[in-house]
Order: sequence, then structure tokens, then C-alpha cells
Amino acid sequence: MPENEDTRFEKVKKHIVKHKVAYVAGSTGITCLFIGGVGGVALSGTDMKQVVRVKQFMGIAYKCTQTANTIIIQAKGDPGDVVMRLSDGEKWASKSELARDLGINRNLVTKYFAGKIPNLLGNQYEVIGKAGHAIPV
Repeated sequence: MPENEDTRFEKVKKHIVKHKVAYVAGSTGITCLFIGGVGGVALSGTDMKQVVRVKQFMGIAYKCTQTANTIIIQAKGDPGDVVMRLSDGEKWASKSELARDLGINRNLVTKYFAGKIPNLLGNQYEVIGKAGHAIPV
């Protein structure tokens, strides 16, 4: 390194050391501003489309193409059987929800639908379809 560059580097280094409080305060302020903005939007539940006006950016983009992607995630396991009480037509999204609402053990519901017990708390139930699929009304 030539001597001129060495002294310039030393001057910059001394300047940074001398004014380090100002540099730290500035970088902290910028960081807080960013975190506050992102956190404020997240906590307020505001949709980013409401914060950023999309129409303002449409004029900037020349020959812009927008692609909409649809992502479908398959449910893991069995989605559950939709169950209906025959006496009044009340429906439950699953056998587990039926057991929870009736206040009984899930095993009793399983035994009822397997035909091992005649009724559940004096009522008859029927599986009318799978959750997530069209169910005839």
C-alpha cells in the first residue's frame, strides 16, 4: 500500500472511533424504525395491500405480468366423518366433535358406529359424508 492510502485509512479509522456513538445511534434508529413498521403492520392485522397503494406501482412496471399461484396442501390422514343426529338433523364435523359435545369418551362413539352398542345417550346417529367433500342436504 502506498503511504498516502495508509494515512487515509488511519484517518477514516480514527474518525469512526471518534464518532462511534453517532454511528451506533443512527443504525439503532434505523433498525427500530424498520422493526416498528413491520411489527405495527403485523399487530394491527392490516393487510399489506392497504398499506402499500398498488396502483402507484402499476405505472412504474413496464410490460409487467402477474402470475397467480394456487397452492393446495393435502390434509394429512383421514379428514373425518360428518355425523348427523337422526332425530333433529344436527350435524358434527367429526366423530371426535360429537363425543366432545355429548361429553362422552371417543371410544363409545367408535363402538356405536361399529354396531357394538345400540345408541348414544338414547339417540341414533348416521355418517353422512367426509369432511371437506360435498354433502347432500
